[in-house]
Amino acid sequence: DAEHYDTSVTTTAQQRERFMQLTSLPPSATPSSSPQLPCKIYPSQANFVLIDVSPLTAAYVSEELLKQGKLRIRVGLMLDGMAPYQGYATNDLSRQGLKTGFGWNEHLYVGGVKLGTDGAMGSLTAALHEDYANDPGNNGIVRVTQEELTEEAVRCHKAELRTCIHAIGDRAIDMTLDALEEAIKAKKWTDHRHRIEHAGYVLPRQLNKMAELGVAVSASIGFCYPIGDSHIDALGPERLNGYYPMRSFMEHGIVAAGNSDGFGTSWALTGIYGCQITSPSAGLSDLSQILHAIMPSSVYPKELFTAHISPAELFSI
Repeated sequence: DAEHYDTSVTTTAQQRERFMQLTSLPPSATPSSSPQLPCKIYPSQANFVLIDVSPLTAAYVSEELLKQGKLRIRVGLMLDGMAPYQGYATNDLSRQGLKTGFGWNEHLYVGGVKLGTDGAMGSLTAALHEDYANDPGNNGIVRVTQEELTEEAVRCHKAELRTCIHAIGDRAIDMTLDALEEAIKAKKWTDHRHRIEHAGYVLPRQLNKMAELGVAVSASIGFCYPIGDSHIDALGPERLNGYYPMRSFMEHGIVAAGNSDGFGTSWALTGIYGCQITSPSAGLSDLSQILHAIMPSSVYPKELFTAHISPAELFSI
């Protein structure tokens, strides 16, 4: 938080070292296991950090911690609707009446459904309109056809299940926005908060469409520290203005939360670092804006219960 921000740290190398220090687990923290919990957990001062868990296990672990009175953070479950299910998963979920917000209490609830459009930037499988700078002839892959993605997005929207659609490259983002546009036309749901997961390379025209549709972004700025070099190689310098453009999201009124996507050393503060090291025209330099991307903005795409964070509020994942 702001009181831990070291204004004496000036160089990129110093910032990297300082942020890594701040985001490391304390030496005294040792993993503990429980026969009731199929994972290891690190106890910390305010909550538990779950490690190496699948979505199904995360739901089980969170419910067990809730029963034990130890769940001190909010957990929004992202239900699995990914390919290669070919619509079966979203069809089952929508038929059973599950809606975003359904849950046990404000600590544990359904946040949305995960869908997927493309691959990953580092592996050169994120779907781009133009070839990778370091792999001519390759512009990535898509997991689904436009028709399949649109059908699933419409189905979830009609059931009031928020879609959380994995789309990293600009081609995948176009497919995602086209699908969400059709979904939003299918039924009036003002507070849908559909969102794009990652949004790693965004075109200026896509920013306008995101704002028009009210689509939020869960931006993986936590990628910048551990694997950002591979992304620079993949995109090349001429496309870096669109690489996790946090400033552009803010200027267009797009709610963009920062995420770490589960990297073991990419906690919130390495996301703050990521906000700073993206290109000067795309990144954020003001500390209050960066903290807003990590904290209050992160509440909006994932939360139903509050629109702000204060010392008395629960932390959310």
